[in-house]
Amino acid sequence: MIAGLEGCDFPVFCGGPVQTDTLQFLHRSPGLITGGVEVADGIYWGGDFTEVVHLLKENKLQQVNIRFYVGYSGWGEGQLDSEMEQKTWLVTEGSKKLVFHRDTNLIWKDALMQKGGEYQQLINYPIDPQLN
Repeated sequence: MIAGLEGCDFPVFCGGPVQTDTLQFLHRSPGLITGGVEVADGIYWGGDFTEVVHLLKENKLQQVNIRFYVGYSGWGEGQLDSEMEQKTWLVTEGSKKLVFHRDTNLIWKDALMQKGGEYQQLINYPIDPQLN
């Protein structure tokens, strides 16, 4: 429970294993939330959390415009470059459509569709290949 937001039923997602005692947020409301940093076209990270609390209490911020995450992912120097060279990650352009998807269960599938080609085949694979 986040102090001051009792009764708010917005989902909180896992942002990663680093600093899981912190709350991060992405939003697309720079006109309502000051101090955010634009990290992709129309996607802002952080900002004045006091404003967020007020907006939520006043029902002036809808769930489709903000995403909360506990923790974040981070890499040591050169680690991410190495993982990219090893093709550990599937990479596609971040977009408001993906980040603020109305059905979070479809984000992975839509990201693969956006990537296209051979990656679209992965849409039909089970999340856990051991279940196949």
